[in-house]
Amino acid sequence: MVHESNKLQEIHEGVTNLQNKKMIMEQKKIRLNESYRNFEREIDEIRINLKGLQQEMNKLNDRIADNSDKKQKL
Repeated sequence: MVHESNKLQEIHEGVTNLQNKKMIMEQKKIRLNESYRNFEREIDEIRINLKGLQQEMNKLNDRIADNSDKKQKL
């Protein structure tokens, strides 16, 4: 009877430990998912900024070309 009681106590402790680990892992998953969403937002922002930079580069290249043409005409 004592042996069975000890075994039952060990099983209960094991279940409690696993439940605690599960809770820790769930919290870690929540934090990781939030970090992932933040990185995704940053990536989207970088893409938008990159498009803006490309447009500015195109404008500058057009102006340089126009300036070169005007220089040659003079």
